[in-house]
Amino acid sequence: MYTTGGASRSRRVVWVSREGVESPVDSTWQSQGLVAAFSLSPDGKSLAVDVALSGNNAVWVKQLPMGPFSRLTFGDTSNLRPTWTADGRSLVYLANAGTNGGSPMLRRADGTGTAQPLLSSRFNFGQAFETRDGKWLVVRRSFFEPGAGDIYAVRLGDSTLVPLATSPATELDAAVSPDGRWLAYSSDESGVSEIYVRPFPDAASARWQVSAAGGSDPVWSHSGREIFYRGGQNEMMTLAIAPGASFSFGQPKALFSAAPYVSIGAVPSFDLSPDDKRFLMLRETAPTERNELILVQNWTEEMKARARK
Repeated sequence: MYTTGGASRSRRVVWVSREGVESPVDSTWQSQGLVAAFSLSPDGKSLAVDVALSGNNAVWVKQLPMGPFSRLTFGDTSNLRPTWTADGRSLVYLANAGTNGGSPMLRRADGTGTAQPLLSSRFNFGQAFETRDGKWLVVRRSFFEPGAGDIYAVRLGDSTLVPLATSPATELDAAVSPDGRWLAYSSDESGVSEIYVRPFPDAASARWQVSAAGGSDPVWSHSGREIFYRGGQNEMMTLAIAPGASFSFGQPKALFSAAPYVSIGAVPSFDLSPDDKRFLMLRETAPTERNELILVQNWTEEMKARARK
């Protein structure tokens, strides 16, 4: 008697409403390997997924809701943490990634053409994405290296890194508002991870702490009028952002418990539907959900028969 699949973990991507009601993305879809990160296309019709399998990570694209799941990157090195360009045609991801991060790369999501390097640097990066206007590449250094997650921006086509959030603390989860005016990120400079906002790209001119009692994984709504994040008690939080020339925000409000869903840590653990009404999240599944119990009878007789051949 034996089981298929062993005791390996599995994860599935699910929709979760603002009220915490979960529904499947595609009930027939089970990714081979472990989903490590993901990003929803601007039109909500495609999902870029980073899958860990056999010691390496590769970028795949899933057509929603019931379409194919196609591999985009190949090779003997890891390619991970994909994000979409504003036009929805290409993906930015970290290529040749190891323990200390990787290098930002651009490739068309339909698999045509070849991958193009976006930045040559002595640093390794743990996060990379384009701003909505397509003018800037925002990168976060690996937190396994000196700098502990320092965040920079570089104009596309240039090579000069502009410091955004650089300190002895660990910075993570960089996110730029849809209008390109504000940078949200998490930092443990106070001893606890909290959410901060700075002007973009003139980040040194001001800074606001917008979370209370802990926060990570900031994600801007498509309207730019909310920041969603995971609170210190593992709740999904929303923070209202007031319109206007200056940055102004309201009191954080809890929506639902995020405890059942995977926290990726280095990059945001969820994404938003285009109408900002649903969250894409990762749920860990028990190994028994994908294992099958196999009973083999008379196996000794079979082995004897094979030995006689």
